[in-house]
Amino acid sequence: MILSNHALLQAMKKGWFAIENLPITLDQLDPSRAPFNTSAIDLHLGEELAIPSQAGSSPITIDFMSGGGIARLLEKTSDHKVITTD
Repeated sequence: MILSNHALLQAMKKGWFAIENLPITLDQLDPSRAPFNTSAIDLHLGEELAIPSQAGSSPITIDFMSGGGIARLLEKTSDHKVITTD
């Protein structure tokens, strides 16, 4: 699904997804200015990557209705690598 910049902001206000560490509150965000464009939000990578583990070959089911979210799933099923200047 592709959402417009205004629909992305409304989805965030409804709690459908969240972006941590925004420099301003949701009410201060203007969907016509950065980090929005017409159908996306520009994000920057943090210092850590979660790389899906190759250890298990079993398929993984993601149930967004169960709570806990994808972060908990990635914590259990991924290798974590810190990005360095090296």
